Amino acid sequence: SMRRLGALGILLTLPTTDAATHRRRLVANANDLAKSATHAHRRRADLDLDRLLKATDEFLTLLADFGKFVKPSLSEMRSCLRKLDEGRRHLSLGAKQRRSLRCVLEAERAMRMHGRGGVLADPSCAMGALWVRRGLHLWADVFEQQARALRSGPGGGDFRQQIQRAYVRLVRRYHGWVSRRAFGCAQTI
Repeated sequence: SMRRLGALGILLTLPTTDAATHRRRLVANANDLAKSATHAHRRRADLDLDRLLKATDEFLTLLADFGKFVKPSLSEMRSCLRKLDEGRRHLSLGAKQRRSLRCVLEAERAMRMHGRGGVLADPSCAMGALWVRRGLHLWADVFEQQARALRSGPGGGDFRQQIQRAYVRLVRRYHGWVSRRAFGCAQTI
């Protein structure tokens, strides 16, 4: 699903006076995310955390232009980026190894910081990476819905409904009652 991010910039109509610049930046950063993920997938290798963190941060900055109702989601994703970035800096790894998602996750596993049965410690790099991935997947789904809506006619679709559908389909099952309520409240802003 990360490869789908490359098409995001084409689909946006940002409510700013410099929308073309925003779209170009979004395309560049979405393509950077997509290249990192595609390269890692093809080689069964790794993900460059520096590139992932930078491109995702830029992507979130651009998404903020959609309005107040997306800010809670973006804030949560930024928090996960911080978990990933700060967590890797506290590991006893060299600079090159800290850029590698595989090395970071293996170092956490070697420290036995996570619980049995796949229970991830929070905060941890693994938890941050998991939620960054889920957040990016959510936004990729939203923009795929928008692309389908734009192909079917002018005006696209209702962006809030697209976010709601993506949330229910991809993220809601991982949220507890409080997070679900917070998401619902954010949609009314």
